[in-house]
Amino acid sequence: MKNNILIRFALLNILFYSPSVFGQEIKQSQSKTASDTVELTSLKHWPQPIKQYPPVYPARAQQENVEAEVMLKVLIGKDGRPKNLKMVNVKLSYMDGAPNVKPGSKPPVKYASLFDQPSIDAVRKWRFTQPMRADSTTALVWINVPLKYQLQLPKK
Repeated sequence: MKNNILIRFALLNILFYSPSVFGQEIKQSQSKTASDTVELTSLKHWPQPIKQYPPVYPARAQQENVEAEVMLKVLIGKDGRPKNLKMVNVKLSYMDGAPNVKPGSKPPVKYASLFDQPSIDAVRKWRFTQPMRADSTTALVWINVPLKYQLQLPKK
């Protein structure tokens, strides 16, 4: 019997300046970005999602009952569109009650890469409110966007 799929793609939280994400430190990008990139805390209006699209669940991961929590680092442009997206972390687990899975076991790391492109493709289509400085000018800003891929057993 096929699993019913639930992809929880809603923005769980935009994790501002979290010292760690899923137990791993986020390192600041070393690449140079436009001079109008600002710290999130200096903004009058933080970017908020106004259009969200769910990612496609990777078929291989679904077949193997693999779930994921994904963290992307996203540069939000002055127009509210994602300009640059980077995969920060993928935390894998098996679906609760998955058949043929030992309790407490973790999926192989090779499954992590299956979630990269669907996550990036989905968030690239999202739209955010414009990041505004205190002087009401727009700015570029990096934010963290979490996604959760989750499967559910069919209801009996």
